[in-house]
Amino acid sequence: MLAFGIGAACALALAEAGASICLVQRHASDSAEPNLETYNAIKAYIKNKASEQAVEVVYCDLDNLDEVKGLFEKGLEVMPGKEINVLVNCAGIQRRAPAVDFPEHDWDEVSSEYISISPVYVMFLETGR
Repeated sequence: MLAFGIGAACALALAEAGASICLVQRHASDSAEPNLETYNAIKAYIKNKASEQAVEVVYCDLDNLDEVKGLFEKGLEVMPGKEINVLVNCAGIQRRAPAVDFPEHDWDEVSSEYISISPVYVMFLETGR
């Protein structure tokens, strides 16, 4: 299977190991369809394997801590058996450009403004409860 990014690679590896997968994705914007490449790859793998595994997607804005606080419960609701055994936190973004040409706005998004450690912390707290 083809995977892009750490989160996709983790999800695909866990599916190959027999796990059901609950993917978390940001909400689609008005101008763009959601990226379902990882979901479709796992769905195809499960279908080809004739497995009882499941793959589901829940949507969350990781900048909204109230939404993050309800995310684990939302995941439990969609998963067969209402059970989640492993949490992999891999949210992030990437921008590519030669270092000398890297736009400051892109650096701000990648390094601080866009990705906060707070959603990761909240997800671990909610998972532990």
